Amino acid sequence: MPRRKRPRAAAATIVAPIAIAFIINGPAASAVGPTPTAVAQPLASALPSVPRHVTAAPGNGFANVHWAAPASSGSAPLTGYVVTAYTGGHSVRSKTVGKVGTARIDGLKNARGYSFHVAARNAKGRGKPAVSTAITIGTPTMPTAVKVTRGERKAILRWRAPTSANGSKVTGYVVVPYLDGRAQAARSLSSTQTKAVITGLAVGRSYRFAIGARNARGVGPRSPHSSVVNPTSKLRADAPPRAGGWFLTRPVGAALPTEATCDARVRYSPWEPRPQNNAANHKIPSKRVTIRKHPAYNATWQAKYRPRVTGNFTGTTDEIIQWAACKWGLSDEILRAQAVDESHWHMRTEGDFEPRSRGHCTLGDQRDPCPTSFGILQIKWYFNPDTNAANNSYPMSKHMTAFSLDYAGAKLRGCYQGWTYFGAESRGDLWGCLGAWYSGEWYDSNAQAYIARVKAHYNAKPWRQW
Repeated sequence: MPRRKRPRAAAATIVAPIAIAFIINGPAASAVGPTPTAVAQPLASALPSVPRHVTAAPGNGFANVHWAAPASSGSAPLTGYVVTAYTGGHSVRSKTVGKVGTARIDGLKNARGYSFHVAARNAKGRGKPAVSTAITIGTPTMPTAVKVTRGERKAILRWRAPTSANGSKVTGYVVVPYLDGRAQAARSLSSTQTKAVITGLAVGRSYRFAIGARNARGVGPRSPHSSVVNPTSKLRADAPPRAGGWFLTRPVGAALPTEATCDARVRYSPWEPRPQNNAANHKIPSKRVTIRKHPAYNATWQAKYRPRVTGNFTGTTDEIIQWAACKWGLSDEILRAQAVDESHWHMRTEGDFEPRSRGHCTLGDQRDPCPTSFGILQIKWYFNPDTNAANNSYPMSKHMTAFSLDYAGAKLRGCYQGWTYFGAESRGDLWGCLGAWYSGEWYDSNAQAYIARVKAHYNAKPWRQW
C-alpha cells in the first residue's frame, strides 16, 4: 500500500566488548610463585584487512596479478603487499611490493595451474590474504565485450578475441552457460570465430554466458558474464497482445504457477511500444532478493510471497507484464491498464514529488522537491517496505522492470488473498486492492477515482493502438 506506513519497533543497539589478547609465556601460574610474563599480540584490527578484487591474468611463463586496496589499513598506515604464487597446495614464488595494485610474478611454468594470495602489510604485520581464482599459465588472456541476443530456444553470442594468446595460438573457445546463476555443462567450440549459437536452452529462463579461449596449454580465464537473456519460444507477430489478454485472475487460494512455468507460458513477440525501457527490461538483481518484511502484510504473506519475489526475467515490456501476471495469478489486462495510469508503461517515470524537508528523498538525490515513486507502477520507496533504505524495494523499483512488476504483483495478490491490514475485507476484491495500492485506504474517494481510471484503460486498451 504505497500511501500508508506502519511504524516499526526500533532495533536495539548492541555494543560489542573490546577484546585484548595475551599469550602467557613460561610455566603455568599457580596461587603461589612468580607471575608469568604477558606478551601482547597484535589484534586482528591492528592489521590491514583483506585486499579486494584479486584477479590474475596468464602470461607466457608469468602472471599479472591485480587487486584493490583493503577497506582498512589497520592501526597503522599501509606499507605494501606480499604476493605469493601457489601450485599443488605449495607456495613457489613470493614477491613484496609497495603501495601499488599490481605485480608481475615471473618464473612460472606454462600449462600449470596457479592461484595467487595477496596480503596487505603495515608496521604491525601482515593481514590475511585474499586469493585469486586459479589460472593456467601460458593460456590466452580472457575474451572481452561479450554480447548476447535471444533466439528461439537459443542464444546468439559475439565477443572480442583475447588480446594475447601468450605464445601458443588460439585453437577454440569454451562457453559456460549460467542458468539462474548456476553453471551448466560447458560447450566446447573448435572454431576460432568470435561468435556462436548456443542451442537447446529452456524457453524464458534467465541465462548468462562466460567464455574462455583455448590453446595447446589449456583454457584461459573466462570473460565476465554476459548480460541476461531469456530464450523465446516461436516468436509471434510484431503486434500488440490480443484483446482480453492471455491470463485470467486465479481464485483466492488457488495454487500459483512456478516461475519456470510462466517463463514458458509468455507469448513472445518483438512488439515493443516502449524501446526506452530496454535497459531496465534487461536488468535483474545480481543476487537473491532480500526485501525486508512489509508492515502492512501478515505473517503468511511474509513467509509465502515475499521470498517469491525475484525479478528474474528479461524481455519486452509486455512480455514482462505477462510473466508477472502469470506468476501471481493476475489478469495481464489489468496490469497493462494499471501501468497505463501509473506511467504509460515508461520505466523512467518519477512521481509523488515531495519537499526535501519531509526527509523522504532517496540517497544522493539533491533535488527539491524530489521524486518518491518510481518505475512502471510507481512504487513509493518509503512505503515499500518503509523509510529504512537497507534492503528496500528502491533502487530496483527504479531500474528493473521485472522486479517492479514482480514486487507489485506480490503485494496485489497478497491483498486479494486477505493478507493485509484490511484482513478479510479485501479477500477476493481485486479492484478494491488496486484502489488501496493507490490510496492506502479501502474505497475512499482517492481509491475510487483510481479504480475508475484503471477500469477506463482496461476497457479502452490504448496499448492496442500503440
